Amino acid sequence: MEHPFPEGLSDRRERAYTLGDYIIKRAVAPMGHVANEKVKLLNRLKRIRGQIEAIERAVDADAECARVLQQATSCRGAMDGFIAEVIEDHIREHMVDPAADRDDPRRLAAEELVGIVHAYLT
Repeated sequence: MEHPFPEGLSDRRERAYTLGDYIIKRAVAPMGHVANEKVKLLNRLKRIRGQIEAIERAVDADAECARVLQQATSCRGAMDGFIAEVIEDHIREHMVDPAADRDDPRRLAAEELVGIVHAYLT
């Protein structure tokens, strides 16, 4: 399979921003971990979109406040779940060496962090 980038280049992109009088450039890698879970994440977002549309319909129909708030809270929970999933994938992709032993302290710490993120957001 031919590599999609010219020799010497990778799939990292460069992003530039200014800080005062300085231009700061840094390489930005695509979210490969998101690409691996793309279908699952997109399905989650489609469900969230449906929830938001339901809130919009409820407001448009002058639904009771309690019903609108219940739907909004449900939508917030779905967004928190989405965020937790992306953070979990990021931790596992960028903070843990895939070749590390299961008993590696860094791997154990990363798994503990994933548990904390899920406890806080879901």
